[in-house]
Amino acid sequence: MKKGLRFAVLVMALLMLLGAVASCKKETPKPSGGTDDELTTEPVTNVEEPEETDENGYVIDNIPAVDYKGKVLNVLWWKESADVAVPLDVTNTKDEVLKKTYYQMVELETRLNVSLNISRVNGRFQEKAAFMEAARKSGENNIDLICSFSLWPSILATENLLVDVKTLSYPNLNKPWWPASTEEWSQYGKLFFVSSNSSLTALKSMEVMFCNSTLFTDRQLEDPVELALAGDWTIDKMLELVEAFDNDLDESDPNHIYGLTIDDHSRADALYYGAGFLTTRNNSEGVAELAYTSASDKQLISDFIDKLIPIFGTTATGIASDKRDWMKEHKTALMVASLGNVTELNDTDYAPMPSPKLDSTQKDYKVIQNNGYDVWCVPTSAADPEISGIVIEAIASADYRGIAPFYFDKYMRLRFSSDEKSSAMFRLVRSSVIYNFGRVAGLMDGGTSFEAGLFFRPCFWNYTAGVKIGENNFLSVIESDGDSCKASLLKVLQGYRNSAN
Repeated sequence: MKKGLRFAVLVMALLMLLGAVASCKKETPKPSGGTDDELTTEPVTNVEEPEETDENGYVIDNIPAVDYKGKVLNVLWWKESADVAVPLDVTNTKDEVLKKTYYQMVELETRLNVSLNISRVNGRFQEKAAFMEAARKSGENNIDLICSFSLWPSILATENLLVDVKTLSYPNLNKPWWPASTEEWSQYGKLFFVSSNSSLTALKSMEVMFCNSTLFTDRQLEDPVELALAGDWTIDKMLELVEAFDNDLDESDPNHIYGLTIDDHSRADALYYGAGFLTTRNNSEGVAELAYTSASDKQLISDFIDKLIPIFGTTATGIASDKRDWMKEHKTALMVASLGNVTELNDTDYAPMPSPKLDSTQKDYKVIQNNGYDVWCVPTSAADPEISGIVIEAIASADYRGIAPFYFDKYMRLRFSSDEKSSAMFRLVRSSVIYNFGRVAGLMDGGTSFEAGLFFRPCFWNYTAGVKIGENNFLSVIESDGDSCKASLLKVLQGYRNSAN
């Protein structure tokens, strides 16, 4: 009897031990303002468990059940984004996307039991001064969260106005709504701002290559969409296919069709970054360095430009002026433009896909965004930064499972020959988004801009005349401007180094 009791006790002890070990496998949020005693049991984070998903197969967040008792959070939100992400009223609108964003935010406030008090301030590129003034007054206005145009948080970070989100329990940067390259925005081990791959502004600003597959297959050419899904969409393959559209027809001839066009000069950046080139890369100490100044880097980029220039000297390519008429008229087989331009196309002949890889050795496609997407940060004025971080995570998570699939279903699904292909391309484009510190910090106040696109774009046309010139002056420009670019980057980094938050 005693032996049996001892055995039963032993079994129960083992079961309790196993249960304790199992419970440690789930990472728990750090307590806000807790004592050392509360942190004596560290969660085990090196045990990989399958991500929990919703009924549609999308990963869900691990935010615990919380009730913030109707707490009001003051949010500074750039107006151009707020008007579509958190519209004031959707009673009389027929815009299904606006309705989706509105009710999604209502659900989020209910889930956390918070109330977002949103200050809408103009904040696009042309409205920088107004937004920066409001952001610098975050302390006076008790701002808890900032949602900004993509270029401004890098400035705020150097002015000691933002919290290092790595010190917070959330956002959880291991979740799929945060691109892995978000870490490239971190400097000296601190990360002051984040952006998801699924907000409405993020989706609209993705620089993609629209493809009209029929214009290729009618010429017995390979379909770029098929090549992209197979991982075989490279610069050489693109040039081979585009060259087939070079002919003796004048570009004004109504029968002329371009193989490749670029919508607006800045869209050429998509080719540069798509090929794996960057503005900066973080060194082993986590500090940004220019990514185009070493001899090998410069030569590789120059060779890439040399490969592209010949085709830009033919009638197979064209440079648009921030308009998509060539797609609307089916006069281009490929066009580099923003994903949001898909809403202008009434037909479904053009499907979005990533820009080509440099070559077959490049593992992943790279998709950038034009500078007009939401970037989130927590100001030092936040009453409770932990709650601010949870709200950022909840919004990004809801966009990932809600607004992004909704936008895809409405504007993209029918542009592919099958649901399987359309879903695969949606996942491919969204998962290929990359962030680079130099791209968001290269256009800051003062000094010489070091954003690599500003040296890459002019190799194909003259800014003022819009005429293709076919001159590879990349090496000579970097030779003359390289030192000033380094000095400009160091000036930016000095602000990060001095940040005490």
